Amino acid sequence: MLFLLSHTDYSRVIGNKLDLRAGVNCVDMGCGIGGVMRDLVDTGVNLTGITIAANEVEMGNIEFRKMGLDTKCRLVEGDCQAMPFSDSTQDAAYAIYSLKYFAKLDAVMSEVARILKPHGKFLIYDLIKTERYNENNEEHRNIIEGLEYACGMPSLHTKEELVQTAAKFGLVLKEHEDLEKTNNTPYHYCFSHSQLFMWLVESPIIGESKKGGSEWKSERKIFLKIKKLRISF
Repeated sequence: MLFLLSHTDYSRVIGNKLDLRAGVNCVDMGCGIGGVMRDLVDTGVNLTGITIAANEVEMGNIEFRKMGLDTKCRLVEGDCQAMPFSDSTQDAAYAIYSLKYFAKLDAVMSEVARILKPHGKFLIYDLIKTERYNENNEEHRNIIEGLEYACGMPSLHTKEELVQTAAKFGLVLKEHEDLEKTNNTPYHYCFSHSQLFMWLVESPIIGESKKGGSEWKSERKIFLKIKKLRISF
């Protein structure tokens, strides 16, 4: 039996992991238009989302005002590598499917360490390459490169890259979880539940960077899984 959690359920898990509640200040890094923030606001937390897209800021803040959430939720335009927050002002931060778009992690981790209060918590929910990935295996490379191309992202990071880079800035790994194992949620669910994305992956737009769609879907889960990390002081 395959049991899939909804996005709202995942947001609640994130809220529990970060101990979000009234009086807590939290940053959503790479927030889009604030969908996760809307799921978390009932915890009482004060949420600020940061995105480089000005149109997302405008759309998200308009929606917050319409829903009467603008006293608890706001979006700001900015770069996660140079966030517009003062030092040691945030109790928590999370990055959901956003760190994979950064080729280098040093600047991001440095900023997280700067804005968090002592004992602050940082949660990462993203795709990574596991230890099964073999860069010398052509099939592995083709699968990964096809996914990276379809998502418009640089090379996927490994868990070790995330943990080691975070440690350089005083962030220590406290917990990690493979959602494919704990929730029977396949790593590709974040994409495969979207008909538009799967059409893109299986279309000629991807070119020859991957093998046929059916083979790609059956083989890709061998070495690529969702990982969720909680990194804190």
